[in-house]
Amino acid sequence: MSFDASLHPSTLAIHADQGMETCSDIAPPIHMGLAFLLNHEENLVYNRRDQPTRQRLENVLGALEGGHAIVYSSGQAASKAVLDHLCPKRIAINRGYFGTYELFGIQHLELISLEEEFRQGDLVWLETPKNPDCEIEDIAYYADKAHSQGAQVLVNNTMATPILQNPLQWGADFCLHSSSKYISGHADILSGCLVVPDAELAGVLRNERDIYGNILGNLETWLLLRSLRTLSVRVKRQCETASQIASWLEKQGFKVFYPSLASHPGRDIAQKQMKGAGGVVSFEMDTQEQAESLVNHVSLFQNAVSYGCVESLIHWTYQWHKNASSKLIRLAIGLEEPEDLIKDLESSIEQTKKELGTV
Repeated sequence: MSFDASLHPSTLAIHADQGMETCSDIAPPIHMGLAFLLNHEENLVYNRRDQPTRQRLENVLGALEGGHAIVYSSGQAASKAVLDHLCPKRIAINRGYFGTYELFGIQHLELISLEEEFRQGDLVWLETPKNPDCEIEDIAYYADKAHSQGAQVLVNNTMATPILQNPLQWGADFCLHSSSKYISGHADILSGCLVVPDAELAGVLRNERDIYGNILGNLETWLLLRSLRTLSVRVKRQCETASQIASWLEKQGFKVFYPSLASHPGRDIAQKQMKGAGGVVSFEMDTQEQAESLVNHVSLFQNAVSYGCVESLIHWTYQWHKNASSKLIRLAIGLEEPEDLIKDLESSIEQTKKELGTV
């Protein structure tokens, strides 16, 4: 379905699938059927191949990223789909989500740094902003370098969302989302997606997905489409609150990692390729002991992994990210009032330091 690309993301998220409905519902209906009538005008056969709710979801996701979307059962499944399609021998990457490295290990892929020279057939794997410390990578720079040397570029856009950053516009060949995070927004869906600039490639990837069976369930598909309607307002609110919290933490003397701060080394690149700094703020406590203890003293922040949901989460990142600083705390900002979250942090930090005798 075509759409007006000049529309704002908040409008596209609500109207990009308009006209695809087959009944008069304003809200998209959920389709649960396994098989469809043959020789029908919709030309659907079997749920694993395609179904109406999935078509609408992919239409909206594609519109938001400026390409063609393919949804999967998880972010890892989407990552695996790229590797299966391209069969790269080498991956150029500088740190990132630990699950990505687990996947590369199972595939026995050779890893090189982004600073090395690329070869024909290499895949450059960017994650920007990077989980968990909000490092920024220049998409256009690496896309130019990769394409001049015969490599392709994938950007994990999960932390930025389509509202804040569109990697395809900066030269990426693949845009990846763990849509379990911001796109879902409610911590109740496991899902992933790819977005590519070419409709023919999207068709090939869908066919490969159908053969492998990495299909997003009917209920999850419908819930994700529902969640997309509020993505823009959620992300903008989370960015505003995150910015306030990052500034407050820095004023308290903490080392803070947030792309809009003047102290962030990637600030200029972030301002070039992003429309906001995101909803994740990371900062370092004075010691590992403080960081490990802090997560047990908060009341509004919930001690859990993941990010992008309406509840604010806190996580001692070294527990899972062994390549991160052992003093690092990641805050995933939700939709609570900024003042309440700051008070929660202030009291829990004070309590932690008193308990450990480091006030």
